[in-house]
Amino acid sequence: MRFQIGETVWTTKTCDCAEREKYNGWTNRETWATHLWLTNDEFTYSSARQVVGTEFEFEFMRAEALEDFVGDILNGEHIYSDQDQVNAMASDIGSLWRVNWREIVEALRED
Repeated sequence: MRFQIGETVWTTKTCDCAEREKYNGWTNRETWATHLWLTNDEFTYSSARQVVGTEFEFEFMRAEALEDFVGDILNGEHIYSDQDQVNAMASDIGSLWRVNWREIVEALRED
C-alpha cells in the first residue's frame, strides 16, 4: 500500500517481525505505537475492532484489512480530518512495514 503525506510517500507491507526487538511487550516500537493510536480514542478503537471482527475467508485477511484501515487514516480518509493529528500519528508510528499487524489484530480481538 502506498500513501502520501505532504511530499513524503509511505509504503507498507505485512511482515513477520518475530526476530525484531521487543518494545513494551510488543514485537517492536512500531507495533506498540500503532496499537496505541488505534486504542487512543473510543471512535477509532470501536472502528478498528469492527474491522478485525469482520468475517473473512482467511485469517490473514484481518491483518490486511487493519493495515488498509490505518492506511485510510493516514490518507485522510477517516475521522482524522486534522492533518496535524495525521502527521503526529505517522511520525509516532514511523516505519509501517515493521508493524506486526497480526499481533494487533489478536490484541483487538481479545479486548
